Amino acid sequence: MKFLLLLILTVYNLNLFPQRYISGAEIINHRYNNAVWVATVFNIDFPSSNRISSSKLKEEIVELFENLAKLNINTVYFQIRSECDAFYPSNIEPVSFWLTGEQGKSFEGNFDPLEFAISEAKKRNIEFHAWINPYRASAAHGTYNYHKNHVINLKPELILDFGKMRLLDPGNPASVQHILSVINDVVSRYNVDGIHFDDYFYPYDPQIKNEDLHTFKKYGSGFNNIKDWRRENVHNLIRKTHALIKSIKPNVQFGVSPFGIVSNRAKGTAGLSSYDEIYCDPVVWIQEGIIDYIVPQIYFEIGHKRADFKIVYDWWAKNHGNVKLIAGLYGSKFYNQSTLNGKNELLEQSKLILENKSYSGLAFFSYKILKENSDKLREYLNSSLTKIIDCSKLEIPEKPGKISVINEDGKSYLAWENTNNSNSLSSKFRIFRSKIDDLTGIFPVLLGETTLNRWEIKLDNTSGGEFEYSVFSVNQCDEQSELSSNIKLRLKAKQ
Repeated sequence: MKFLLLLILTVYNLNLFPQRYISGAEIINHRYNNAVWVATVFNIDFPSSNRISSSKLKEEIVELFENLAKLNINTVYFQIRSECDAFYPSNIEPVSFWLTGEQGKSFEGNFDPLEFAISEAKKRNIEFHAWINPYRASAAHGTYNYHKNHVINLKPELILDFGKMRLLDPGNPASVQHILSVINDVVSRYNVDGIHFDDYFYPYDPQIKNEDLHTFKKYGSGFNNIKDWRRENVHNLIRKTHALIKSIKPNVQFGVSPFGIVSNRAKGTAGLSSYDEIYCDPVVWIQEGIIDYIVPQIYFEIGHKRADFKIVYDWWAKNHGNVKLIAGLYGSKFYNQSTLNGKNELLEQSKLILENKSYSGLAFFSYKILKENSDKLREYLNSSLTKIIDCSKLEIPEKPGKISVINEDGKSYLAWENTNNSNSLSSKFRIFRSKIDDLTGIFPVLLGETTLNRWEIKLDNTSGGEFEYSVFSVNQCDEQSELSSNIKLRLKAKQ
């Protein structure tokens, strides 16, 4: 039966249902935070080429999020700034070479890839975290020409030169202000769920020597040790980024993915450490509460002589404080090494994380390995990736945002905004319908559940009339929001 949507009468709030939709168990299974990094620098994961049309780019964005949804990925760390550039229209930094093949060149028709990607993520209830490399200005200097407004040309006094690698000087306050202006722009203009930093702070290779000595002499007052000053520079950026994000949109998360080994002094490891080589100390961020989640890159195999995966993952489980802990796994390396020491390395690591209650999820580097091996990797990422949690610690989810009606391809849909934060773990929505022009309105009918932020309006075998649709948020413990978002529609059946 087809129908004609005649009139939207009103939108209002009404508490028609019980406050808590209880599953009957205090402790139940909860799906993991399944995450993946999508790297755009060098077109590692996306797009397929930096010379494709905007229409082709749209197709690839849709395909990307369709693939992630099929694999039950619910969080994406999408790289939008890899070299002081932008995967979106910006008045601060030029459009990325890795997007258009020419730095500073925009797509025709003012197409905004970031806005489109976020909308596709939201349709599938996937969290979109904007992945930003804070300091890196060039990953391979000389690969292409820099736009006149790129920071290398516009503010050369802020640049530290490491040959092929160029960085914003972390010790220069103007560098910090430049980075914060970018973050302010992104958080203010886009509906991102989070801002995500990776592990690139001071350089790995070549390691810094005296390139910033002039900056230390100018701004290092109060520090006798240049190494401590460098670590404080990184702390300062993390503090200010967190404060800025929360001042604009308190529900937007801020997370960092540091190198897996913080220091070799405490863990029985002997590898490179973030504290000594790249001058960052995530323990301080955890202690100060200036990050919402942390994704340590535990990129080592089980039994590694200098950095055993089990030792590193166990250290993080004991030292993440109150910060949400997600394990970063090196899927691109270990999937291809199908057996190490007679075991499937990636599967063994996943099992260890799943069994440890300190971890709230897994993050895979990177999307390419998922795309190329989606059928085989489904065992790692399907809905059986669960852990036991105490539902009493979850917040009751907020009601969905205002409902509207949208029309696409000859069909009409209810659409709403997911207003919940990570503490409620909203995972789906319940849709009820009442016919309010007769007594049947006393008994709302459950139409179904969805993880999307939309629902197709159908009359099924019901005649036309005035209906009320109610949408509730539901968290991972099957607890329903106390209030619903409602909309009244007058629908006329059409044979």
